[in-house]
Amino acid sequence: MKKISKITLENFRVFSGKREISFNNSNNQPADFICIYGKNGFGKTSLFDGFEWFFTGEIHLLQKDLKNNITRYEGNVLKNRYASENEGASISVEFSDGKCGRRTVVKRYDSINDYNKGKPSGECKELINKKQILPHSKIDSFIYASKPESMYNEWGNFWDPNNKQRNLFQSIYNVYKEIDKEKQDCNEQLYLLSVQLSDINIEEKVVEYNKTVSEYNRLFIPKIGKLVCCIVDI
Repeated sequence: MKKISKITLENFRVFSGKREISFNNSNNQPADFICIYGKNGFGKTSLFDGFEWFFTGEIHLLQKDLKNNITRYEGNVLKNRYASENEGASISVEFSDGKCGRRTVVKRYDSINDYNKGKPSGECKELINKKQILPHSKIDSFIYASKPESMYNEWGNFWDPNNKQRNLFQSIYNVYKEIDKEKQDCNEQLYLLSVQLSDINIEEKVVEYNKTVSEYNRLFIPKIGKLVCCIVDI
C-alpha cells in the first residue's frame, strides 16, 4: 500500500517559505499512526487543507464559504499572503515507494483571489477519490457525534449529499434487519422446542416403555401362546 513519507508546504496558507514534515518512524518507514497537535494558529488547519487540496484540488471549508462570502477572500487565499510576487506556492508529497507528486498554486486573472485546483504533476492526479477524505470542516461534527447513526449521517452528508446511495444502503439494511429478525425468531422457537422436548424427557419415557414391553414379552397366555412386542431403540 502506498503511504505518505513526507509533505512539503511551500508558501501555502499560513506556512511561509518551505516547511517539510516527515511522517516516517524511527526506522525511516511511514508510521502507521500519526498524531498532530499544537496551539491554535500554529498551522494544523493549513496542514489538513494542504492534504485535501493536494489530493482533490479543493478545500471544502473554503469552497463552501467562497460561494456565500467571496468578498472576504480577496487576494491570496492559497498562497501565503507574505510571500513575494516572485515566490511560488505548492504542496509536494513524497510516497513510500519513492515517487513524488506536486500541486502548484496558479495565479488567476479572472478572480479576486487565487483559489483554484492548481497545476498537478507527478503522483498527484486521480490518486485518491475526494470522497475518501473527511475535510477539516467536517471533522468536529463527525468526532463529536455521540451515536454511530449520527456519525454515519455526518459522513453521508459529505460523500452522498443527494442521499441516493444512502437510500440504496437503507434498503439493503432493511432487508438485512428483517432477515436478522427472522433468524432471531427461529432461534427463539428452536429454544422453546428444546425446552419442551426436555420437559417431555423422552429418554425416560422410552426406558419405561421398554421395561413394560420386556415384561409383556415374558407373558405366556394359554391357548394364545407367547406374545412379542418390539423394543424401541434411542
